[in-house]
Amino acid sequence: MSVASEAFQLAAVDGHALGATRFVAPAARVRTVIASATGVPRAYYARFATALAEAGSEVLTFDYRGIGDSRPAPRGASMTDWGTLDLEAVLRTCDDRLPLTLVGHSVGTQMFGLAPSASRVARVLSVAGQSGDFRHWSGVGRLVMASLWFVALPAVATVLGRIPKGMGLGDGIPGGVARQWAAWGRTPGYLLADPARRAAYATVRAEMRAIAISDDDYAPEAAVHALMAGYVSARWRVDRVEPSAIGRKKLGHFGWFKQSAAPLWPSAIAFVMGGAHAAATNPTES
Repeated sequence: MSVASEAFQLAAVDGHALGATRFVAPAARVRTVIASATGVPRAYYARFATALAEAGSEVLTFDYRGIGDSRPAPRGASMTDWGTLDLEAVLRTCDDRLPLTLVGHSVGTQMFGLAPSASRVARVLSVAGQSGDFRHWSGVGRLVMASLWFVALPAVATVLGRIPKGMGLGDGIPGGVARQWAAWGRTPGYLLADPARRAAYATVRAEMRAIAISDDDYAPEAAVHALMAGYVSARWRVDRVEPSAIGRKKLGHFGWFKQSAAPLWPSAIAFVMGGAHAAATNPTES
């Protein structure tokens, strides 16, 4: 099947122009929004979006403010804006004619719970979505994450005004985003230390499947479980993925969306399309 795509602009809730792409599926049965990882331009997800469209989902990808075609960021942009203003605007563009689903990569799953329209979403596939509280890491990994939150991000953001490309954060990120992100990472409970954010997460009643990648230094399994536990009203499960399952030695935080990992996609796409359902393993459920 040939999948057509079109780039366009949409307005965030506050009017900021966001770059977006629509992947058109003939006779679409669902509509899927892909929420990117921190600093990752939407083009990174084009192959997976195409596979979803081939399976029968219309797909929307977009760049958060300050990333890719949504640059420059407005003065004072924060990570909260990515969820409440940017992702929220994308979800609002989706009418109710098709079931609404979401694929969140890393921070994309974090931002999902902040969008007021998240309660409309029926199913969520989370890939490497995690709490950023450094206490969920162990050994050297905990030291690395603490150094990132306490030293590296605040210092670079203050000096340069932006985290530049080349620091392992894709396109780089606006300074205000970096400072808020680092503050969350230093705080026990991460972004869910705030009661208002916990309440927002509690409105989500979607079926959620979270993928924890065994060699992912940015999202250890404990951190994945910690984020999912914040979705107290959702039905969710965590699936551990080993690179050896597709004959690879490494997969890491970003490898799941590469074409070389496509053998892992069919079951995930079936879930997004509604052909497989998450088990109710939320420990808060009775």
